[in-house]
Amino acid sequence: MQDGGERMVLNTQQFRLLVDPLFGSDVQSQPSASGDPQAILELSYLALPSDSPVWLGLDSVGQPSLTAGDTRSKTSLCCLEPVYHTEQPLLVFLCPRSDRQQPSHPRLNGQPAPTVAVLGIGDQLQVGSHVLHVTIYNQPVIGAATDEQVGRDCAYCRLPIAAGATIYHCPCGAILHSEAEATDSADEPLRCLQNVTLCPACQESIRLEKGYLYEPAL
Repeated sequence: MQDGGERMVLNTQQFRLLVDPLFGSDVQSQPSASGDPQAILELSYLALPSDSPVWLGLDSVGQPSLTAGDTRSKTSLCCLEPVYHTEQPLLVFLCPRSDRQQPSHPRLNGQPAPTVAVLGIGDQLQVGSHVLHVTIYNQPVIGAATDEQVGRDCAYCRLPIAAGATIYHCPCGAILHSEAEATDSADEPLRCLQNVTLCPACQESIRLEKGYLYEPAL
C-alpha cells in the first residue's frame, strides 16, 4: 500500500461535519448525491482540510465554525485532525481537559467528550445547541496517469501503468487500470477497475459515486 502522501494530494475523501438542520445553521450547502428524489436536497456542513488540524468552536452569533492553525482562540472548543495514513481515514479529536466541567464543553455521542478520541463515520458532536454528524464526502478520481504514476503496478493485474493510461485512484493510494480503449492498438484495453468491487490493496469497497458515505436520517 502507498503511504498517505498521495492520498492527501488527491483528496478523494474529505471529512465533513453535517449540521443537523433541526438546530438551524447555514454553513455551506452541498446537494445530496444519492440520486434518491426523496433524499435531502441540501445539507449544511463544515469541511475539514485534509492536511492540517482545525479548531471547532462557535462564532460570534453562536454558529459552529472552524479555525485553521495551531493556536487556539477564545471561542475554540476542540481540535480535529484527519489522518489518512491508514487504510481507513480517521478523525482525531482533542479537547482540553480543563474545560470538561464547563457548560460549553462538547459532547460526543450524547456524553461529555473525553480529552482524546478517534471519531468515525456516524459519530455525533454537540457544540452549543448544534449537533454535528461526522461523515466523509467521496470524490472518486478517474483520469490520466501522472508522470509519477507511470511505471507503477496496477493493484489488480500487476502490470505497469503505461503513459497515457486512464486509471482509478483508490483513497488508500492504490491505482487500477480503467481504460475505455487500449493504449496500444495491438492490445486489448485494460479494464481492471470493472473487474473488481473491492480494492485489491485495502479490501475496501470501490465507490464510484460522488457523495456522502453516510447521511443521517434527519
